[in-house]
Amino acid sequence: MKKTVSIMDIANALGLSRNTVSKALNGQHVNKKTEQLIINTAINMGYKNYNVISTKKTTEQQKILVLSSVSLLASNYYIYLLKGITNKAEEYGFEVLQYFFRPNSSLEVLNTYINNLKVNGLICLEFFNEKMVNKISSLNLPIVFLDYPTYNYNLNGNFDILLSENLISVTEVCNQMIEKGLKKFCFVGNPQNCKSFYERFLGMREALHYYKIPFEEKNNITDTDISVYDDENVLAKHIASLPVFPECFVCANDYLALQVLSALKILKKTCSKTLNVLGYDNTPESKSCTPKLSTINVNKVDLGTNAVHILAERMTKKTPCKIIYLQTSFVLRESTKILSE
Repeated sequence: MKKTVSIMDIANALGLSRNTVSKALNGQHVNKKTEQLIINTAINMGYKNYNVISTKKTTEQQKILVLSSVSLLASNYYIYLLKGITNKAEEYGFEVLQYFFRPNSSLEVLNTYINNLKVNGLICLEFFNEKMVNKISSLNLPIVFLDYPTYNYNLNGNFDILLSENLISVTEVCNQMIEKGLKKFCFVGNPQNCKSFYERFLGMREALHYYKIPFEEKNNITDTDISVYDDENVLAKHIASLPVFPECFVCANDYLALQVLSALKILKKTCSKTLNVLGYDNTPESKSCTPKLSTINVNKVDLGTNAVHILAERMTKKTPCKIIYLQTSFVLRESTKILSE
């Protein structure tokens, strides 16, 4: 009489745990390559006629769509983020798709695309417009938003929000500089752009408030017009026209900090103990500029990895919306000489 093949037999044949084999054969999350190896072995060993039912299991691959409002390959930040997304998606056995959704794009076309490809969940990047967020939320798919509109407080939906920690990290660095004697701070960036920018702005204000240093709106560059930031000559004029010349520029991200460094060169100003620049993101460019930029590090690969993990949980069960923050760390370089002592 032919011996009945058990899960333990397959586990022993592959040198894997019984739990891993059981998960793979029951459609639970296992590394895709391991899952396929287990299924092939089950077929070869004749486990419960697995050759009959395995075809269905291997073809029902879940799909996640990375939806963005900007070109992702144009930024090193998003290249690292995509690496984290694709690596974690492979572990879950997800197929990753990408879709570029502009402000004037058709929601109907997107919905048709999603339905035709049987997309199971969305990871949304660079959606800071409330109307666009509401449109995407109306698709009623599990969603993870990486960052969110500043003033959108509607958290009723089948989505989660993933952010790097902003407020505390910026507050702590500003506290250190204030304790070194600095009092003249200037925030550079539009706080209304997104939730992260707003929290970084609040971080600087929190530090000033704690040390009873007055905050003057006119001493900051918080224009909503992006042309102010994209042209270093225009930015230089704005810096030169500030009522009080700053001792520290707290910038909403590294791109803006690099623009400030360029503008300061135009003004023939160099970083010193009384002229400091702080960025945010720790992009590769922050290490190659002169002076090297002090910044707050975001583990971008980790951010992508966590986005997939959070989405996988939401695809399994619908839960109340969550806002999740990932820890950051300060990277001291040449642009904050006041902290080098």
